[in-house]
Amino acid sequence: MAVMEVVQYYELGTLNLTDGVDNSTVLQVSVMANVSGEAYATNSSDTFSSLYEVPLDIVVLLSFCYGLVSFVSILGNVLVLWIVASSRRMQTVTNLFIANLAVADVIIGVFSIPFQFQAALLQRWALPYFMCAFCPYVQVVSVNVSVFTLTAIAVERYRAITSPLKARFCSKATAKLLVLVIWLSSLVVASPNALALRVVLVVDKISGLRERPFCVNTGMRPFTWKAYNHALVCAQYFLPLGVICYTYGKIWKKLRQSRAPGNMETVRDANIVRNKNKVGIGHLLFISIMFQKSGR
Repeated sequence: MAVMEVVQYYELGTLNLTDGVDNSTVLQVSVMANVSGEAYATNSSDTFSSLYEVPLDIVVLLSFCYGLVSFVSILGNVLVLWIVASSRRMQTVTNLFIANLAVADVIIGVFSIPFQFQAALLQRWALPYFMCAFCPYVQVVSVNVSVFTLTAIAVERYRAITSPLKARFCSKATAKLLVLVIWLSSLVVASPNALALRVVLVVDKISGLRERPFCVNTGMRPFTWKAYNHALVCAQYFLPLGVICYTYGKIWKKLRQSRAPGNMETVRDANIVRNKNKVGIGHLLFISIMFQKSGR
């Protein structure tokens, strides 16, 4: 069935706005439209008690907070990129992955944080209509890149510690190729967002407005859309989390079993092993926190 972009009127009370097709947008309409003008909407007896006008002072406060978070995120990650790019000594395999992670976070700070919260605050899609598909697509791509890069860092650290001789074969060229694969796979995985999301105009009888635009799924059937989002959760969270937990669990076990040079009779040698363990566990905690941050 061919699908086209539509801007059509619906009664607000007949549509279920709780089926979120975009994780950062609270109010969404589940509508399916084809070339014949037929629409598929999820009926609901819910009167949408969650639909209300957010007070202006709250909008201003949250806008300032989101703007501040976006600014700090962009500034911090740009500094990371500058440090890695300005020093050849810093351009290691791990730091290339970290720079890639910073690029993804900059994109989130530029395109996702400033724009994606507006639908929840303003209770409508207030941006240009083409950004309805663009913003969620960029957000999903950036999250994919962040999570896949964190997974690659975990695997690279695992190989470096458990098989140091084999890890030497992971050159900068290999790391750059892997970064390219991460971006291409992220673009493909996020493509349904660019194809399915469009803006529809909803007749709002509650507020008396003639129409209210919402960013919704118009290109995929509800079951297909839900299946895609469930698969996306697995790809963005459960599978990478399993890989990261496994690799850093092995790293932690390897560090606990490691011995310092000598016969361990001196306090200095014992402290060397203890400090190595602390560094390894600290890296594990840092990557785990970054994974939780990227998965949100």
